[in-house]
Amino acid sequence: MASQVTGRVAKVIVKPGDIVKAGALLVELDNPQLVASAEEARSAWEGAVNEAKAAQAELRANLLTQEAMLTQAKFTLQRAQVRLAAENKLAGQRIISDIDYQSSKLNVAQGIEQLALEQSRFNAIRDNIEVQLDVRQSRANALARALDRAKDEVGNLQILAGIDGVVQDISVDVGHGHRTTIGPRG
Repeated sequence: MASQVTGRVAKVIVKPGDIVKAGALLVELDNPQLVASAEEARSAWEGAVNEAKAAQAELRANLLTQEAMLTQAKFTLQRAQVRLAAENKLAGQRIISDIDYQSSKLNVAQGIEQLALEQSRFNAIRDNIEVQLDVRQSRANALARALDRAKDEVGNLQILAGIDGVVQDISVDVGHGHRTTIGPRG
């Protein structure tokens, strides 16, 4: 079998003449850089997952804040509309001044504009949440794939028999660098 990665021979498990089954461990390699890279990949992936969770919580909180603003704008408009309706009757009877009546009409118009603005903000924040979370999830997915590759490389530090057979030759020594073919012959 050939090693898929470069490493220093840490342990030779078999010797010539040993009978092995496919998948049996033949040699263990050591490569601290690969192990460190895998640990860094895990840390980066975990960080991205946690960032995505934190971003989700923050974005949801922003949406709730905007929803509160939207609700407040609705109530403000309703109050202005109720006042205008009452003042409309009073203005017809000349019980209130024209300036108060015009002010109430402006308050309703302002309330309508404010409500529309708050609704637009709410929609934008809601739509932005999905985009932001998709970006964070994509980053976490990319780092998960990098972690899988790093784990595969670390897994390749174990040289396994590819077939059942008898070990003919082990031409490696503990402590030496390795990237040669060794293993059983069927």
